[in-house]
Amino acid sequence: MLKSNILDAAVSQAKRRSDTIVEKGHVLLALLSTSSIAVAEFDGWAKVVEEKLGPPGTSIAAPEMTDDAQALIDRCSSKEAAQAVAGELLLDYGFDANDLPATASAVATESDVEVEVEREEPESKSSQDSDSLEKALEDLNALVGLESVKEAVASLADTHRLNEEREARGLPAIPLGLHLVFTGSPGTGKTTVARIVSRVYRQIGLLRRGHLVEVDRSGLVAGYVGQTALQVQSVVKKALGGVLFIDEAYALSPNDGYNDFGSEAVATLVKAMEDNRKDLALIVAGYQGEMARFIESNPGLRSRFQRFIDFPDYSTEDLVEIFIRNAAVQQIEVSDEVQEAIRSFIEVATPEVRLGNGRFVRNLFEDMYERMARRAAADGVFEDHELASFVPEDVPDHVTLASTKHPIGFVRNS
Repeated sequence: MLKSNILDAAVSQAKRRSDTIVEKGHVLLALLSTSSIAVAEFDGWAKVVEEKLGPPGTSIAAPEMTDDAQALIDRCSSKEAAQAVAGELLLDYGFDANDLPATASAVATESDVEVEVEREEPESKSSQDSDSLEKALEDLNALVGLESVKEAVASLADTHRLNEEREARGLPAIPLGLHLVFTGSPGTGKTTVARIVSRVYRQIGLLRRGHLVEVDRSGLVAGYVGQTALQVQSVVKKALGGVLFIDEAYALSPNDGYNDFGSEAVATLVKAMEDNRKDLALIVAGYQGEMARFIESNPGLRSRFQRFIDFPDYSTEDLVEIFIRNAAVQQIEVSDEVQEAIRSFIEVATPEVRLGNGRFVRNLFEDMYERMARRAAADGVFEDHELASFVPEDVPDHVTLASTKHPIGFVRNS
């Protein structure tokens, strides 16, 4: 119940400010305003936190929960735990530890103990870092397909690690940028790989936090003169120490040559990249041709984005494998016969329909699950085998470009 209340309050804080995402500042505001956990020493701090969040956004859409914010909320299993999270966040926002209530400062005490343990075992930290970097690369290699992407990211990691070793041994580091351009169709794993890159950067020591802030044009461009720069600055502030991922970044530079506030956003981003060279990485993503045009639209972008990673469309076998993995997570069996039916369905799908790649498979899975449900409920009795296995009849028969209810465009049998 407590977690649910804090979650609702954090979302309300983001909505009140018209922000596009729910991040740790909104969680802190939620904690400070939740009467069941608030303490007297918290009074008056919310206003300071509000100022540190920067100017409000202009989004009218429901804000999206970030992984960092959700992780903080998940830790609030009790009043004491929630107060400890609030204390930790207050320290992050620059409050003096001596001013924190005893319950809230408990987290600092625990951190001190952890530091002492690490001092007693000097190898502990390096082995943890190695394991974390190894885990990030393992997660990358566990992705379906994308072999060229995996090789590019591994090469990127090795190059930066070489620089770190050169510096450690008194040799000059070769100047390398942190910024990347991801090109490819929707649903090819660009956001997932961006999260892994942020982890790699953090473990190598290139970024102090290694979190990822995801936005698109709507999260950067405002509707009035002067507001766009402030909005971009606010987003950049949230991304400092980590990666700012801009999906469909080419929308900031319209192809029709119309000079809207997107150019102001680009100029502000270029300045932020220069001002925060060692504390911010930008990854911009979109279709290959559109992204080439976007990078060429501004000299500052051309000079800062030197590394492009292309994400190819998934093959039929890749898409089948993605489907099987999704089904395994949901504990649904996919027999060889069903796999063959799925393979045939994918192969006859038109390029326009398959354009969503991973999203195409997700939509297919949801449609098959709906068919599975209707089949299982037909006689009013749910048998065990009907709850945990697809059959070939669950696979749609036809594909059409015209679709209303179902995004991948099925023609259902009556």
